[in-house]
Amino acid sequence: MAAIADLPLAAASAKALPLSREERKLFGAFIALIVIVAFPGKFLFYISPGVLILISLFAGSFVRFWRLVAITFGMVALSLVTIAFDLADGSHANMPGLAFGVIGYLPIFILWSLSKDFRVSEGFAWRLANVCLVFILLEAAVGAVQWVIAHDSDLVNGTFGLFDTVTHERTISQVNFCFTLFCMIVYCAIWIHKRRMKLGCGVALAAVVFASTAHQTLSFMALMPALAVTGGRRFRRLVVSVGIMGTLFAGTFLFDPGIVENIEGWSNKVVLNPTSPKRVAVTGAVELLEGKNLLLGVGLGQFSSRAAILSSGGGTSVDLPKILVDTSTYYERFMKLPVFLFQQNGEGSAMAMPYFSVLSVITEFGLVVAAVLLFKIVQTVIENIHLGAANPEAWRASCYCNFFIGFLVLCSFIQNYLELTQAIMIPAILYIVSKARLRDLAEGAAASDVAARFKA
Repeated sequence: MAAIADLPLAAASAKALPLSREERKLFGAFIALIVIVAFPGKFLFYISPGVLILISLFAGSFVRFWRLVAITFGMVALSLVTIAFDLADGSHANMPGLAFGVIGYLPIFILWSLSKDFRVSEGFAWRLANVCLVFILLEAAVGAVQWVIAHDSDLVNGTFGLFDTVTHERTISQVNFCFTLFCMIVYCAIWIHKRRMKLGCGVALAAVVFASTAHQTLSFMALMPALAVTGGRRFRRLVVSVGIMGTLFAGTFLFDPGIVENIEGWSNKVVLNPTSPKRVAVTGAVELLEGKNLLLGVGLGQFSSRAAILSSGGGTSVDLPKILVDTSTYYERFMKLPVFLFQQNGEGSAMAMPYFSVLSVITEFGLVVAAVLLFKIVQTVIENIHLGAANPEAWRASCYCNFFIGFLVLCSFIQNYLELTQAIMIPAILYIVSKARLRDLAEGAAASDVAARFKA
């Protein structure tokens, strides 16, 4: 937020131009999708990627549909090929896990298929920021009530887990709640000079401090100076961003004095303890990554992904039908023990979880796909920085785009974030809009430069 706050707002003024008919349709559809994602119903948010695809087909055309189909079927085909090899060797495959995997990774496939021709107006982006403001105020109010009732940060999760406070059930909703608010902070900070956006960012920061997801807080703090640096040599941005980091950490420490002790214990939870669930899972992954598994992976939903966990009957308080419950040979050999250790030791921290997206992508998709994905991430970040250099307005839009990518990647070292549909769907919508604005602003700046040279 501080990294974005140091610029005048010329194009991003409060006076937003009227939306076109097509933009009004798209805006309404996006609002409906946000409601679906945040609605306190079990698994309802899993339909949101499909809804987003339908919105693109009938209102926005921001997804290249046939590219999305090719990526999705390509990943399924790759998984079926490697599963066929394993079946021939007498191993058992988890077919429900494959189906869950397609559903879980669909938001990532959508982001991989975005159209370069999609554009939105400043008015559209500004109105969406106001929707985020209303969303933040509502979620923070619900979170405050949850804290008053439960006095437990693990049960502060807004409407994402509205009834968890009553049932005292600790779910993934807290993580989804905080991830969404952190991303909304950075998106709203594009207009940080507006009083209402200052209010929204401040309320959202307070809410995430109360909810207290330490790994997300540290990732957010790490990314703020990084965003400031991408704007060029401006020392003030860096100083202010570091100041915000200190303030956020101080607030978190005052609210939860034990956070420093928890952070110091992370190394033991992850690497030092020989029976650490994460260490046992990584050791098993190293053992299975040989031969065809090294290049092609073991198949979607077969090892440590959220799809594999859900189809094993874990990761949810809902009892799945027996037809949807299964485990692969790889899961039984290498993941069952670390999952058991995690469940038995009473450790609720995400740091100790044996499953996280970086591990899942490498083991289930193989090094080839993992390398392509890494290349695409780096290429996109560099492209965003390049487009953001066009003018201050473009840079602010690029900040959100790169924050979302960086935040998602950092969190993917902790948990299976690439499959947390409820966590990433609203930030993904904001990314789609920010990237469209970024391209539009960069093209406008380039056209202005050409016109100026022509006149000269």
